Amino acid sequence: MKRIVLAVALVALSCARGGGRTTVASPAARGPALAVTRGAFEAHTVLTGELVARQAAALYVPETPMWQVPVRWMEADGAEVKKGQRVFEFDNATFASTLEERKVNLLVSENDRQRQDADFESNIADKDFAVEQKKTAVAKAEVEAAVPEALRPRREWQEKQLALEKARTELEKVLEDLAAAKKAGEADREVWRISYEAARREIAIAERSVAALTLRAPADGILVVSENPRERRKVMVGDSVWPGLAVARIPERAGMQVEAALYDVDDGLIAKGMPAACFLDAEPGRPVKAVVLDIAPIAQEPAPNSLRRTLRAVLRLEDPSSVPPRPGTSVRVEVEVAKRENVLLAPRASLDYSTRKPHVLLAGGGSTEVRLGPCNALLCVVESGAAEGTKLRNRWGGP
Repeated sequence: MKRIVLAVALVALSCARGGGRTTVASPAARGPALAVTRGAFEAHTVLTGELVARQAAALYVPETPMWQVPVRWMEADGAEVKKGQRVFEFDNATFASTLEERKVNLLVSENDRQRQDADFESNIADKDFAVEQKKTAVAKAEVEAAVPEALRPRREWQEKQLALEKARTELEKVLEDLAAAKKAGEADREVWRISYEAARREIAIAERSVAALTLRAPADGILVVSENPRERRKVMVGDSVWPGLAVARIPERAGMQVEAALYDVDDGLIAKGMPAACFLDAEPGRPVKAVVLDIAPIAQEPAPNSLRRTLRAVLRLEDPSSVPPRPGTSVRVEVEVAKRENVLLAPRASLDYSTRKPHVLLAGGGSTEVRLGPCNALLCVVESGAAEGTKLRNRWGGP
């Protein structure tokens, strides 16, 4: 008895909820029937890219006596900078201490040179005096030796002649000593001058190195910090960088373009000259017209040790001034790979690719072979094999 009462209650509850009848969705409620239609066709390929500068003023690590220099301070990446503004500073402690040491050594060298010059002048003065003495001695000896042999004893005359020769020999000797001293002094001065000029050049190089370790913006714009090739990241304070490395760039304001990644499996899907629409992440609802400018011929790794390969696609913006001059801004690119007007279209849900050639599934059952053109995510162009208005069915079931 309890089972009968429970069954009656369940029936009554069901009638109350459903109005006493079972509701079945009508075909119209399930959506429009599939069919071959005529209309316009478009197909797009979506790529991911970023804004880059066509031209930019680069800031390089200056040439220094040391191979690597650490970054001591830097302006923030993406900051607005003015021409002449300080944007990078490298550690100059080593160069500054070396510079001071070289300046002190140069002063010591100058003092030593002055002392040596004084000694040299004193030595030359002594030798000049000795020369004058010997010249006087020679003059006296010549007077004594000029007396005729007949006017004095032969032995005395011979002694005067010997004294004259001795005086002349001694004069020649002191003259040679004077010339040798002057020559040695000139050689010492030339050696000192060469080392002195070399020291001055080293000081000048060190001074230029210290001054060059502060980089200033060559123009107004956005500072874009470069990537550290060794670390695969942006250059940071504390990094050791080497001469010739571009640590930052300031792109031209009206010279932006888009670089996008095309995976190698899609190679050939887009080509130069194809139109595209670019959508900046900051303004996803505003398309910016562009055209495919170039496609790299060789695929590369998008990241170290990646199994994927991408081709670099460059797109030229029709109006570069319509985008902000901020390199690195993410961009969604929709490249128009196909566009046709007034063509027959079949939904992809009604296509059967299990056979050697594609077929469309007819609404009444069976299928018919068709020749297809380009396809997008929902539709394919029917070039032959099916007429406009042909009713189709969904291969997954339903109308």
